[in-house]
Amino acid sequence: MIKKKYLSAEIIKQFADRLGLAFVDENEPQGNVCFANNEEVRAEFKTAFTAMNLLDYFYAVSHSTNDRDDQEEILEMDFAVIPLPTDSKEFWELVKLGGSLRIK
Repeated sequence: MIKKKYLSAEIIKQFADRLGLAFVDENEPQGNVCFANNEEVRAEFKTAFTAMNLLDYFYAVSHSTNDRDDQEEILEMDFAVIPLPTDSKEFWELVKLGGSLRIK
C-alpha cells in the first residue's frame, strides 16, 4: 500500500473535487466498510478513491505515448505534470490500465 503521506493534500483535494469522490486512506481503520468501493463494483458506482488508485492513474498517464511526448521538456526538469482526468469514467479506466501495467 502507498501511504497518504507521500501525496500532497492539494493533489488529493484536486482529484476529489474533479471526480466528485471522497479520498479514503487505506491505512486507517474504516469500521463497517461499504461494498460500493470494492474492486468488483463497476466504476460508476464507486464513491471513493485511494492512494493506490492515484498511483495506478499516475502510472497509466506516465506510460502514455502522447503524454510522454508532450511532457519531454518537463520531465527533463525533474518533475512531471500529471493532468487531472476529465471525469470519473476516464479516471477509473486509467486506474484499471495503470494497475495492469504495474502488475506486469
